[in-house]
Amino acid sequence: MVTGSCFEYGTAAERYKNIPSNAPLEPIDVYSSTKAAASLILRAWAIEKNVKYHHMRLFQVYGEGEANYRLLPSLIEAAKNDLDFEMTNGEQIRDFIDVKEVSKIILENLCDESIEFGKPKFSNIGTGKPTTVLSFCEKLWSQLNAKSKLLPGKIKYRSDEIMRLVAEIETNKVMEN
Repeated sequence: MVTGSCFEYGTAAERYKNIPSNAPLEPIDVYSSTKAAASLILRAWAIEKNVKYHHMRLFQVYGEGEANYRLLPSLIEAAKNDLDFEMTNGEQIRDFIDVKEVSKIILENLCDESIEFGKPKFSNIGTGKPTTVLSFCEKLWSQLNAKSKLLPGKIKYRSDEIMRLVAEIETNKVMEN
């Protein structure tokens, strides 16, 4: 079992309401390209060596243990220190999933008997529920009883921003050789 990233889908994600795990990989930066390349290499290896292989693409994971620079820890830090929180307009649509739920799903899949030798399985790990970054921030800001303000629109979108990344949640998706 290997975990990858929803960013492997790149621009293909924007053509789907909820992106299936067998959608084409169209990464747009080095990070997502290396993840996509690894998934293709490992797929070929699993077929060639006739081994069981499950590739799980994680969607917008948040929660305990996140790096300080990421969205949730930055938001919490601003709220705790009564600082306004500068952000993009927040129109990006994401599939937010708590790291605790991701951990449960990974553990449940460690001994997946449905995976066959030489037939790699690919799955999306998310909720399948679209949420804007702004609504995610507003909900948490409210829960944190923040006294300062969210400032949408203060930060520009990245030039390569993927505006929609939402998982189609499937079971037993095996990629054809």
